[in-house]
Amino acid sequence: MNWIIPGKIMAFSSPTAKKNDGLPPEAFLENFEKLNIKGIIRLNEPLYDQRVFNKAGISVHDLEFLDGSCPEDVFYG
Repeated sequence: MNWIIPGKIMAFSSPTAKKNDGLPPEAFLENFEKLNIKGIIRLNEPLYDQRVFNKAGISVHDLEFLDGSCPEDVFYG
């Protein structure tokens, strides 16, 4: 996990429900609580059940992009 804007925006590799592919969402809950994380923007396809975070009071918002790609250069005002 790395802070992009300290205390405001953090980046981290996606949790995954797939065994041996990374950490499950439950592995992040204790640290997210300590850091007062209240929302996640998921940039890739869903690899975990977001209800794990929802039950902990953390909202999950999907803004999916192909891995390694950039968002479209469009203003969403």
